[in-house]
Amino acid sequence: MDISRPDIKRKKTQRQWIAAGCAVVAVVVVAFFVARLKPAAPEVERATVWTDTVKRGPLLRQVRGPGTLVPREDKIRLIPAETEGTVVRIRVLPGAKVQPDTILMDLADPTLQQELLDAQLQLKGAKADYINTRAKVQSDLMVQKEAAATVTADHNQAQLQAATDKSLYELGVISGLTYSASKGKADQLVAQNNLEKQSIALSEKTVETQLAVA
Repeated sequence: MDISRPDIKRKKTQRQWIAAGCAVVAVVVVAFFVARLKPAAPEVERATVWTDTVKRGPLLRQVRGPGTLVPREDKIRLIPAETEGTVVRIRVLPGAKVQPDTILMDLADPTLQQELLDAQLQLKGAKADYINTRAKVQSDLMVQKEAAATVTADHNQAQLQAATDKSLYELGVISGLTYSASKGKADQLVAQNNLEKQSIALSEKTVETQLAVA
């Protein structure tokens, strides 16, 4: 028959509790040391790893990442246009590198364009008037020079005739009245020739003044 042994059952229960306590302590200790461990390095392929001895020196690291370049507010300059207008063409986009003579955009102003057209037409008209004025004054000057040339020719002819009449008068071929008449005509043409030369010189200065005003 079986004999009840409560002391053996109690010892067995104690051993089980002791084993459970040791297991709990072991789990806590293992968890504590595992928590203190650093994360393991990620796994990479051997072909992508370059191994070498650690040396002191500069380390170049290039990193790529998406982003947007934004200009500094203290570097932004607002350039107003000299005249009002509508933007019809943008030649340079924001952020582009420009030079002092770079055209940023084209502006259009119908009023200003009409004024420009009127000014161009007035300029063409003024040029035409200038050409007409120059042609007229040069033509007038040419007519005056032709008249002066006629007077000069008459003057030279009168001088020759006076010299001839003087010789004939000294020889007694002609009378003194004839010689005096030819000499008086020569003297008159001398004065007229001088006046024509002065008039041409004055007309040339007047031509320069008229062309400058035109």
